[in-house]
Amino acid sequence: MTNREGEAAIQFTVPETEATWRFIALAHTEDIKTGKLEKVSFAGRHVRAWLNEREISQNSVTGLLPLTLFNFTEKQQEGKIEVKILDADTREQITVVSSHFVLEAQEKREFPIGFELKKEYGKLVLQIKTITAEHVDEELHLVSVLKGE
Repeated sequence: MTNREGEAAIQFTVPETEATWRFIALAHTEDIKTGKLEKVSFAGRHVRAWLNEREISQNSVTGLLPLTLFNFTEKQQEGKIEVKILDADTREQITVVSSHFVLEAQEKREFPIGFELKKEYGKLVLQIKTITAEHVDEELHLVSVLKGE
């Protein structure tokens, strides 16, 4: 169905998966004129922060989160990574650390973030969020804290 200008609009939801979708529309008029539209769209995460280890070291009250950032798009992505550190037992927020990033198209880069805690913990929950102008991705990770030397 089209409007008076001959334009058509469709809306649909794709599964939340990291995939490239190809859309093709074919149209014809009553007098056999034809048209074709082809578009490619990326669905899924644009930028993702990956926690490299399920165990992190804490020396006294400082530590380092071993993260890797992935840019799944074909263009440069700029944004902020934010990590909320929660007590695994109580789910209370302990601290928040954040950092600005710029990733080139398809870039993968190690991105360690330092943190400081007021006491030692055995397990932590990390709420890791990557924020760009076009997309927000968020994940939760349960990690064991190894006492450093």
